[in-house]
Amino acid sequence: ANPTVTTVYNVIGSTAGCNSQTQIGLANVVPNPTITISPVNPYICFGSSVTLTASGATTYTWLPNTALSSTSAINVIANPTIITTYTIIGSQATCTNTAINTVTVLPLPIPTITSSAQACLYTPVNLQTSPGYSVYQWTGPIGYSSNVSNATFTANTTAQSGTYNLSVTDAFGCI
Repeated sequence: ANPTVTTVYNVIGSTAGCNSQTQIGLANVVPNPTITISPVNPYICFGSSVTLTASGATTYTWLPNTALSSTSAINVIANPTIITTYTIIGSQATCTNTAINTVTVLPLPIPTITSSAQACLYTPVNLQTSPGYSVYQWTGPIGYSSNVSNATFTANTTAQSGTYNLSVTDAFGCI
């Protein structure tokens, strides 16, 4: 017997004109668990992590076991360095099912900066960078700060000379 729903089986026997009926078994059908993972196919920045949460079963096995905080928890922290597809096997009673979830790892933005190598006192220097980022943050000596893609600074003293740094954030929030 291979029922798809819970089924009671009765047997009717007949001998010399006499019939007898008895219940000999109950096939209890338990459906396979429906496994869900959230968030579904997330994107993370290189060096970041994401918490993946499984539901729909009572026990779980996460494969592959690389870059995971656990291989059997409901909530796991994934911090892969490359795009990784995880298979989650969920079990409930004697039934199992699987779900697949891919964590995509985005590269960090690398801006290009162009400017004059040397500047004279009281002469503006333009710091230009590649376009396409959502946030720009320049920092430099003596509290210099600017949040524009192409910054201009003027050194009014030699103390204002030095290294100017740029941090950018892309459309995915990668810094």
